[in-house]
Amino acid sequence: MSRRLLGALLVGAALAVPVRPVAARAAGAPGCLRVTVAAVPVGAIPAGTPVHLRAVAHCRPRSHPRFAFFVRAGTVGRFVLLRGWGRAALRWRTASDWPGTWRVALWVRAGSGPGVTAAAGLSVTLTDGIAGRPRPGAGARSRLNPAANVGLGPDFRRVCAEAGSGSPRCRAAVLAAIDRARGAEGLPALQLPLAVERLTPAELLLVLTDEERIARGLAPVLGLSPGLDGVAAAAARRGADVGVPAAAGPDRVVQGGTTWARDLGPLAALYDWMYEDGAGPVNLDCPTPGGPGCWGHRDTILRREPAGPSVWLVMGAAQARWPLTGGVSDVEIVAAVRGPRPPLLFTWAEATRLGF
Repeated sequence: MSRRLLGALLVGAALAVPVRPVAARAAGAPGCLRVTVAAVPVGAIPAGTPVHLRAVAHCRPRSHPRFAFFVRAGTVGRFVLLRGWGRAALRWRTASDWPGTWRVALWVRAGSGPGVTAAAGLSVTLTDGIAGRPRPGAGARSRLNPAANVGLGPDFRRVCAEAGSGSPRCRAAVLAAIDRARGAEGLPALQLPLAVERLTPAELLLVLTDEERIARGLAPVLGLSPGLDGVAAAAARRGADVGVPAAAGPDRVVQGGTTWARDLGPLAALYDWMYEDGAGPVNLDCPTPGGPGCWGHRDTILRREPAGPSVWLVMGAAQARWPLTGGVSDVEIVAAVRGPRPPLLFTWAEATRLGF
């Protein structure tokens, strides 16, 4: 079920929060008087770790309780529906959720009853670190910018010129260059499942960005914002970098950065931004080592945004054909926005279900 924004009706300071019934109950009629909710694991949890929520309801006979789960980032704002009426257990996938304190709220009702009869709440703290992914000391060091362009080869541009930019041989050469560059930073090779063929260029840019972030212990970008996608599309058609807009739909942009590349596609653009963004012919903003424009694209991809109530890290991305050279123009905007949870076209959570 898709999430819906709901009013912040539940505020519980303890694990078990007895509340005044929302629905009236006749004496002896089915209904639940009290409910508790617990989360496993306990304590601070790396973002990306599945959190198992389980409710226990104290109900009258023949009540057949049903449960609805909600979450909210921080201590203010509106709750988001995790799952509508159903069983007492829920596996909360946190891969697309921002590190920080989250409030979990629970409603219970009798299966045949007219409305909510009890509620409960608890707090869950997500930390900046993705479970199940490498986060060694090298991962922390790899957030730093290289001293110079990596340049370990292979020369994928020569391979792609000979074999064609859309050929398997071209893709394999670009991936080999990325993997060698990642290996130099102590990171594992990039693993792309067969589902990569189903992604649009914008979706692939999101996946590649999050793979680079997660490998370094950073929280993933949540997904593609329709508003930012539109800005990115216009920039891709112009073949130029673009400024970060002041808003993305209903949300105000707090911080952000942009990247642009004219190359062979998302994989080559990622290599340009992450591993060849120093002084040289690729980054036009970095004519000499140590200049202000050096490694700026990499900084945008690996940016660390402050956690806070109703702050979300989102992205816009687009690709356009570049007829002058036969290549493509790729644009990416990474921005932290403040406001209600923004609508997203494609999310990192969806990508993980595809095997990324």
